[in-house]
Amino acid sequence: MLRPTNLFFLAILLAGSVRAQTSDNHYQVKFHEVRASSKADMESALYKLTGASQVSFNTSDSTFMLSTPRLLDKTVIAGKLQKHFFPVMSIRHLETDIDPFPMMRNSGNAEADALQYEQEKDAWIKKYPDAYRKMVENK
Repeated sequence: MLRPTNLFFLAILLAGSVRAQTSDNHYQVKFHEVRASSKADMESALYKLTGASQVSFNTSDSTFMLSTPRLLDKTVIAGKLQKHFFPVMSIRHLETDIDPFPMMRNSGNAEADALQYEQEKDAWIKKYPDAYRKMVENK
């Protein structure tokens, strides 16, 4: 027979497991190369290896966005994707990881590229001053 105190602890345990299942972690996965012929296989591998509840492809920056109730070990997932011949550039946990530092583009217009880089860099520094300070100190 369950006593009221046991029911209380069972209710707390169940509430905790439901909360863990409903709060998804969101990741951005960037591969070295995404070909149209391999996009469906990459998506399938992401579902299989991450336990994702949703995977979508972002055409603007050629990245996959995924939601999963699991907290992923990014190194392990990258290694498993590599075994499937899908080399990963980066995996970002969107709730905790910071955006990557901007990179200079080469569109053929050096002045416009330099201006865009400076604007993106200044915005990044304003958004992540502590990360920038660490970056400058570790040069």
